Amino acid sequence: MVRNPNNDGIRFEGDEYQFKQDAFISCPVSKGSLVLIHGNVVHQSEPNLSDKPRNAFAFHLIEGSYSYDDRNWLQPEHGKFNVLF
Repeated sequence: MVRNPNNDGIRFEGDEYQFKQDAFISCPVSKGSLVLIHGNVVHQSEPNLSDKPRNAFAFHLIEGSYSYDDRNWLQPEHGKFNVLF
């Protein structure tokens, strides 16, 4: 995923892979659960067929010394969210 040149969103760039749907393993979780997924894990979420919204929060961890390509969609904002341990 890369940032659009005018910074108005993201887009996929590169070869598009097709994954067999029957290769995915269902992992239902209870309301309020925390699910941690490594960035290299191919994952998906089925459509919400209920009449209630599905809220989700994404929290991305980036190693502080790592430098991403400037086009990468996941960039820390300069001066924000920098936490040292």
